[in-house]
Amino acid sequence: MQLLPVLDLWGGVVVHARGGQRDDYLPLASPLAPNSSPLQVVAGLLQWCRFQQLYIADLNAIMGDGNNHFMIAAIAQSYPDLELWVDGGTACHEAVAQLFALGVARPVVGTETLPDLEAWQALQSAWPERLALSLDHRRGAFLGPAGLDRQPELWPGTVIAMSLDQVGSQQGPDWPLLERLRQRSLRKGMSLLAAGGVRCLEDLKQLAAWGVEGVLLASALHDGSLSPAELRQML
Repeated sequence: MQLLPVLDLWGGVVVHARGGQRDDYLPLASPLAPNSSPLQVVAGLLQWCRFQQLYIADLNAIMGDGNNHFMIAAIAQSYPDLELWVDGGTACHEAVAQLFALGVARPVVGTETLPDLEAWQALQSAWPERLALSLDHRRGAFLGPAGLDRQPELWPGTVIAMSLDQVGSQQGPDWPLLERLRQRSLRKGMSLLAAGGVRCLEDLKQLAAWGVEGVLLASALHDGSLSPAELRQML
């Protein structure tokens, strides 16, 4: 299973994401790092467990309030062997090209910032094998171009089931959402990743049993709910 620690960046620091209420996010306080500096947090995560990938949500870019490109580039330069996945509110060709130029291995296109199906199809046709699609949901409702969540023929090889309400909730994954997307993705042979709410090793085991190939992790890493030994067991 792919285990991707998540950095939520706002104004150049790592913040603690909870329930998708981005205006209320506070700087991350974690036993793994002395402060909320992204480079310090990444160093702490990698010392704790040798992750191969890192997921970054550039919240400024997602919310249309600047970006954290300088910090993403610094992480890429400091950790060249770390595969970076970045959701930067990407909705056009130029934005994807910028992420690649920063050293990002896999740009993530979040449906909440996609204006329409045509924008997604243009991106997918330009980079058919290199993009991941995050199917974003809040309160059970799909955030994105109408119908895209029900058309797996338009999805790429890697899809993320993103439940914003579950993020930082410690309430467990959104199982009904995962079941819907799992049935659609399995028929097409896609890799499905889960995002939001993972609490413990049992959640990871159940996700693996369901055929989920990767998980985005944040709160469970910083509050000690998952130990390095448990993470190595899943990796």
